[in-house]
This record gives sequence, structure tokens and C-alpha cells, in this order.
Amino acid sequence: MTNTLNMSTKSATKPTLAIIDSDGLLFYAGWSLRENLTKFAAMAVKEKVDQIIRAILKSVKADYYIGFYGVKSANTFRHSFATIQPYKGNRRSEEWQEYFKPIVKEHFGTKWGFYGMNRLEADDAVIIAYHQYKDDYNVIMVGEDKDMLQLGEFRQYNPRDNKFRNIEHEEGRKFFWAQNVMGDNSDGIRGIEGQGKKSKLIDRINDLDPFTEEEAFRIVRDGYIAKYGEDYLYNMIENYVLLTMINKPSFDYPENAVLTPVEKPKSSILKRLNI
Repeated sequence: MTNTLNMSTKSATKPTLAIIDSDGLLFYAGWSLRENLTKFAAMAVKEKVDQIIRAILKSVKADYYIGFYGVKSANTFRHSFATIQPYKGNRRSEEWQEYFKPIVKEHFGTKWGFYGMNRLEADDAVIIAYHQYKDDYNVIMVGEDKDMLQLGEFRQYNPRDNKFRNIEHEEGRKFFWAQNVMGDNSDGIRGIEGQGKKSKLIDRINDLDPFTEEEAFRIVRDGYIAKYGEDYLYNMIENYVLLTMINKPSFDYPENAVLTPVEKPKSSILKRLNI
């Protein structure tokens, strides 16, 4: 793994676009100040956010960026759709998160022009943007959300460890179908009850050679039938919808979203001064 960009000659001719899932940035910026819930600490967190975003844009050598954040944590269409168990019902924010969240999210919008999502999650909007811009830009997906993997083939930059990763198509799609088996405990998605990461169904998916979506679907469907019998379709559809990221503009994606140009240092002196 390397933290330098290696692009083909073809992609190098395209401008580089950073698509930023900003929901994780609050944790990077606010953790060290979690025991200091004051206005001064909030100012420091916003400055830390600015430093992180500048570092991201510099690391990926971005010409343009577009960013997204979730406005409300319990108001998405998935919260409305989930009936088996509450979507993200096991997540509990700590006091410091609740204190800094509204301050940081407003800062994302006012300072950086990021777009706030209400009924979509930030990673939905990130994936929609990827499909919109991938043909005309050298797209770098910024974030560490595992749900990005289901895209298939893409280039990811993880700001936590300052590293790039090339995601292969087959790797990403196998992960998605494996999630339909094991669910996602962090989001309260059950999957096939009793099936975890060591499931034989997941082994069968990973062993597919060649891999096809049709065969992966059949393996997962057979697992649901074995567990739920005639109720398999209800369980399978709900889990599939909750796990699937939206990839086309929809009810909450901004109609007139625009890319923001990244200002480049005008001289080596300014660059050394980090201006």
C-alpha cells in the first residue's frame, strides 16, 4: 500500500476530483477535545476540521472537491424502511459528539460549501456523485466507510491513516453480498440471523471463480430460504434495501450541486507559509 497517487496516462489528463464523506471528520477533529465542551474548544475543533480538509485536498492533489454530511442522524429513508429492528438503533452518541456535531456541520456548509443530506446519508450522496463525475474526472473517494466497497472498482483515500487504496471490482461486490449474509451490526441490519463472518455461505461467495452477480444472489437467496422459509423474501428484501447505497440522483440529492475549485498556492513563498 502506498500514499502516493499512481495514475494512468489517460487518467492523468483528467482533473482530479475529491469526493468527501465528511461524517467521519468530526471524530478526527473532536476526539482530543471531548472533555472540553466550551466555545473555545468548538473554535479549535473547527480549525482542526479546516486543517484536515486542507491536508486531504493536498494529499490527493485535488483540482476540485465536493463534500457531503448528514444533517440528522435518525431521519433517513432507511430509518423509515426498517421494520425487523430499528436502523442504527444500537448507536449512542456521546455528550461531546452531540455538542460538537451542529457546530461542525454548520461549518462544513458555510466554510467549505459541503451539502447537508436529510433523508439520504452522506455516503449515499458520495456514491451518487461518483457515478455523476467518474467519466470526466480522476475521482478519489475520501473516507473510510466500508459501504463504499460495494461500488466495485474505485480509488479510495483514507484520511485517518493518509493512505490510498485501489478497490477491485470483484472484491467490492463480494463484500456487498457477504454483508447480505452477515448483516451490519453497527447499523442494526440483521442479515441472516446466526450467520457471521465465518459463515460457509460467505466462503462460497468468496470462492466464486468466475464471480457473477447472479450466482452470488443465488447463494444468498438459498441461505435466506433455509433460515426463514416462506418468509425469506420479506427478510431478504429489507436487508438488501438497507444495505444498498443509492447510486442515482434522488429525493435528497442537491439538484444543482457544483464542484468547488481548489485554490493553488501562487508562489513557493506562500506554499512554505502554508497559505
